[in-house]
Amino acid sequence: MQTAARGPLRFQRRLTMARSMTRLKDFLSKHEELFRRSFLLAVLLALPAIVVLRWKVGLEDADIWWHLRTGEWILNHHMVPPTDPFSLHGAGKEWVAYSWLFEVLVFRFHQWFGLSGILYYNVILSIAITAAVFTLIKRFEPAFISAVGLAAISIVSMLPVLLVPRPWLFTVLFFTIELKLLLSARATGNIRALWYLPFLFALWANLHIQFVYGLLLLGLATSEFLVTKILRRFTDQVEESALNPARMALVTVACIAATLANPYHYKIYLPVLDYMVQLGFYDLVSELQAPQFRTLCEWLVLGIAVGTSFILGRRQRINAFFVLLLLMALTISFRSKRDMWLVAVASAGIVVASSSNFSVVSQYVLSRARLLSLSVAILVVIAFTMRITDLSEDTLRRKVSEKLPAEAAAVVEERGYAGPLYNHFNWGGYLIWRLPGLPVAMDGRTNLYGVEKASHSLEVWAGGSSWSSDPELDAAGLVVAQIDQPLTSLLKRDPRFDLVYEDKIAAVFVARNRENARSTGGRTPNS
Repeated sequence: MQTAARGPLRFQRRLTMARSMTRLKDFLSKHEELFRRSFLLAVLLALPAIVVLRWKVGLEDADIWWHLRTGEWILNHHMVPPTDPFSLHGAGKEWVAYSWLFEVLVFRFHQWFGLSGILYYNVILSIAITAAVFTLIKRFEPAFISAVGLAAISIVSMLPVLLVPRPWLFTVLFFTIELKLLLSARATGNIRALWYLPFLFALWANLHIQFVYGLLLLGLATSEFLVTKILRRFTDQVEESALNPARMALVTVACIAATLANPYHYKIYLPVLDYMVQLGFYDLVSELQAPQFRTLCEWLVLGIAVGTSFILGRRQRINAFFVLLLLMALTISFRSKRDMWLVAVASAGIVVASSSNFSVVSQYVLSRARLLSLSVAILVVIAFTMRITDLSEDTLRRKVSEKLPAEAAAVVEERGYAGPLYNHFNWGGYLIWRLPGLPVAMDGRTNLYGVEKASHSLEVWAGGSSWSSDPELDAAGLVVAQIDQPLTSLLKRDPRFDLVYEDKIAAVFVARNRENARSTGGRTPNS
């Protein structure tokens, strides 16, 4: 009897399974387009994060390390540093740690996850930026494929900026959010949402000094009414602003006041003045130099700028805000390649807002269910990338040692060599982190040192005529040198120093006949 009953039971199970599979096929067939779009969007959002994790990009950046040390200092002392605690030159001098909140955040990530924490910070911010850019475009572009395509072009052009774990990622994110709010307000004439901006700026001013770009954007929107009146003296083909200038002025004043909600208050603007006065750094620091158009991303940014200019030029009526925004983006981006993201974001907003019908409903509405499915898809993609990538601490340390003097610093630490330390600008940030007991001679905090000192230091490292008489080098008890610098070769023949360590990345020299330098018994390198 039991054997006879199994037949109908199995048949019933198979029938139930067949019905379930049929329903699943019908559901997938009915929502095939939705799943295809969600998958495409998930890939776009995860693209920068995949690059960061797969190739462990950003760990070789020297400046992230002094940010880590600053975050540790703040947490240990329960205050922001009033003076510079990390360099010989800055000892006792006033210093504004204008990215203090970012530094605390990234140090916590490092505390919790080790070197992977730096990558996780980059992953989170790059996904947020990509989502913000897509949301900005989707607000005005109803066609899903067009919105994804424009967002992809913008994100790919910004990759050199998105792949570096710096506080400027918050600036890219917040500027994009601010631009979306402004363009929406201009399209509807309703500025109610702009009153969120003071809260945004209060956070922004504690994360990165480039909140001033956001204030500049507000200034353009506020001055649009005046510029429009001036243009009307020459032509009638000028669009009227939908924003009330008096209300925009109130929003701008509120945002400026909100930036003072930081530990340094009005002094947060002092580094801005330093960078405005010390223009020579734009020639000395590679990331501050103008783009040289040697990479695909730089050419893509140029193409975006030309295309946006062409679109604005074909409009029958002049939009003062769009013209001012593009001029601002071109001026800043083509002056410094680390700000090239500004052209990409501004152009994306200009293109979609100037050519779209704002009343048309988007083809892809981000409902809660779709947001949840997108989040799950992104997590799956990230998890798969992490699964096939070795993110162990040892692997990440080896990645760091490929570009930075990790082994040389370990030798200095183990043998107890003392300073004063002399180092190149490029490695100062890392040595602040790796050798906390030795104040550095120079690091990436350019406004702290001044153009003249930075230029002289680079000249010494290049083996200029004054290298042998440089007082800072002469007073050094320890030199951690890049192996490919001309000064390194000169120091090997300098009777004032002994070469005590050398590898493919760095060389370590200690001063002879100096009480604070330990002898290693000769000039033979210990590799």
